[in-house]
Parts: sequence; C-alpha cells; structure tokens
Amino acid sequence: MDAIRIERISKTFANGRQALDEIGLRIEPGEMVALIGASGSGKSTLLRHIAGFTGGDPQPSHIDILGRPIQRNGRIAREVRSIRRDIGVVFQQFNLVNRLSVQTNVLIGALARMPLWRRLSGVFSRAEREGSRAALAEVGIAEHARAISPADNSSAPHWRARSCSTRRSSSPTNPSPRSTRNRRAISSSTTAIRIRTRKR
Repeated sequence: MDAIRIERISKTFANGRQALDEIGLRIEPGEMVALIGASGSGKSTLLRHIAGFTGGDPQPSHIDILGRPIQRNGRIAREVRSIRRDIGVVFQQFNLVNRLSVQTNVLIGALARMPLWRRLSGVFSRAEREGSRAALAEVGIAEHARAISPADNSSAPHWRARSCSTRRSSSPTNPSPRSTRNRRAISSSTTAIRIRTRKR
C-alpha cells in the first residue's frame, strides 16, 4: 500500500492560472521526498491538496493517504478530519502560541485525538506528556520544554518546536529508530507534511 498516491490532480485558480496539471505521484513506505522548484511552481499547492485543505479541479482524479481517499474528482472526502489525524503539517509560518510553553505547543498536536472535554480543559495524559518530551529530546531542545515561546518565532529552536508538534499529531507516542524510519515526509521550502503509518 502506498503512503501517498496521487492520480491526475489539476488545479486552476480563479484568475485562470494553472498551478497543477494532471500531477501523478506515488510515495512508497520508507521514502522521504523533497519537492524542488521555482517560487510559484505549485509545490505548496500540491501539499495543500495532499493534506486535504483544498480540492483539485472537478475532473477524474484522486489522492489517497494510506489507502484512504482524501479527495476524489476535486471533492474533499467527508471523513477528511479523521484522515488528517495521521497527517502533520509544518507551515511556512510557525503558528506557535506565544503565551504557552514549548512543551504545550508540542502537545497541541495531539488535540485531534483527544475527547472534547480534555481539549477544552487542556488536560493531557501522562503518555502524551512523555511523548512530547521524547519529541523535544529528538530535536535537541528538551531543556526548553517549560520555556514560554517568545513573540519572535523565527529562530531554529522554534522551527524544531513546531516540527515536534507535528510529530505529536502524526507519530507514535514513543518515537524509536524503527518508527522514525516508518514516517513519510514531503517538504516544500519550509513547508512539510508528515504522515503516520504505524497505528497505536
């Protein structure tokens, strides 16, 4: 089963500019893929389609994530929110919450899998907290776990913190060398997608 499978995805914007022209792509388990191209060539547009943020042109086409359709013929699947639980996106903007600690920013990545009452109250389980600390340690900033994220999020440590938040949304609770190899990533400039392929 492919981690990501794209067939004939096109995207034409309202101004008539075509960003994607019948793109086809298959990414196998264990692959890490970089999209390289000039600014405006459609890299980020393709990533937005893979994550189910936007639909393609209404024509025969589809994008499957781990065998599950996230869009077909230009229409986003109804169960897109469920599929997105296994997809983490690191955007070009870090989107860290300045008043929260680094660890809490990482834990936000787990919200999609939590019941509503815990989301509203901000109560995280011991396993989730341990997973966030492991993710921070993996990128070398575990000592900053309790630090408050400053207003300026442009430094490398804050990129790493945002990356950890994505790991929390798309990877096993306790990352291991084996589980790291089982992750997929697609990157475009400073935008990246991670897809969890191992179930809890």
